[in-house]
Amino acid sequence: MNRGLKRLSLLAVCLWIFSSLLLAGNNESKHYTLPDSDSSYELTIFVIPSYRPIDWSSPEKLLRTTVHSFIEASFNRNLYPIGHLFIELRDHNGNVRIRTSIASSEPSEQRRMILKDKIGLAMLGASVKGRMESVEELEKKINRFARREAISFINYKITPSAAERVIEYVNKFTSKDSFGNRASDRYSGSFWPRYKGEGAGCSAFGIAALELIGAEIDNPEWYVKVKVPYDLIGGVYNNQLKVSPADILKRRKWHDGSGEEGVDYYIHFIYEPSYIYEWILKQVNGNNLPEGFLQSTILAPNGRKIRGLFFDATKFRTPDDSIFKERERSCVFINN
Repeated sequence: MNRGLKRLSLLAVCLWIFSSLLLAGNNESKHYTLPDSDSSYELTIFVIPSYRPIDWSSPEKLLRTTVHSFIEASFNRNLYPIGHLFIELRDHNGNVRIRTSIASSEPSEQRRMILKDKIGLAMLGASVKGRMESVEELEKKINRFARREAISFINYKITPSAAERVIEYVNKFTSKDSFGNRASDRYSGSFWPRYKGEGAGCSAFGIAALELIGAEIDNPEWYVKVKVPYDLIGGVYNNQLKVSPADILKRRKWHDGSGEEGVDYYIHFIYEPSYIYEWILKQVNGNNLPEGFLQSTILAPNGRKIRGLFFDATKFRTPDDSIFKERERSCVFINN
């Protein structure tokens, strides 16, 4: 292996250890009260982009660009080298009822997975210990990224019945089940939080809240969908195969889809905060807004202006399907 490749491999190890880590904290369940029955509410998703653009066009480019984003972000005391997404629910008086998201919590897990288990691109979906971010913690993030002009939002005006679904979702996601487990204890880029007992990544947690109020979430400009070769998946997820960063750097293409899903490749789907952020800015700076959207500005707690979008969702019928469902497709990361 040449010197440059060795250096990138070492940086890659550092990246996977730290890239998804946030400040540690407890994950005690917090119960949110139901909304008033005669007032509108506002549900907002806030998005923070990666410090540097992440290129998902191949495994090699994904690793290289993520390494670079992490390194530069670490020198700038930026905690979100791969971006972040969180939600906020306000009542008709403007009071914050919910402001939270899920984050990973224990660095030792990633160190073991990378240095000992060598799980490779299984890090995209591997389950690690999670925690919920607090109102106060995220207020500091809003202020910090508002100063950097690196945060945006979509604000949805919703009915009390829609707000009730969001509150029920967050309450149950963060509460212990009959076995003493909480979905919020599991952080993964492959989980969907509306499936019973699953955890989530930050973007899935927030986008699921939008789905619950009936908002449109099937926007190809918001997500990534790639076929990950199974021979880049290691550890307990693939017969204890050892996959190093150097193995990933050799791959210039994703799997072409030939062979059998679940054997030759798996489909990785994730809502990408940076993609959503760029989509919002494109609408804010353009002249042809999508139907129903309006340009909007809100003030961060420190008084800085944040540009984003507004959508009145009160005219739509609130969905009445179950908050949590059975998983429809198998997932290699669920039982590991």
